[in-house]
Amino acid sequence: MAQPFVRLLVSTFLHLGVPGTYRRADGAEITTRFITKTPDVVASFGDTRLVMATQRFDLLARDVPDPQAGDRFTVNGEGWQVVGEPLADRDRLVWTVTGAPA
Repeated sequence: MAQPFVRLLVSTFLHLGVPGTYRRADGAEITTRFITKTPDVVASFGDTRLVMATQRFDLLARDVPDPQAGDRFTVNGEGWQVVGEPLADRDRLVWTVTGAPA
């Protein structure tokens, strides 16, 4: 990946992200920045489709290289737990995790 793009991405997290702490299952704590997103998603249950609000967070893969379901993190004083599989962007520079209140 081109170095200027990576610098721009890091700058974006510095300006738009909020500080937080990511705690891996082994107890290691990582200080990083999170960009919070709250998109609606459509979930299907049989013949029923529901629109549900979700809480998702982007974080830099250079800070948290291998997030896992069950890990915990704190953003703005609120505790969250990673639910489901974390998703990486195409270049594997940013992880998106779905958070449930912890």
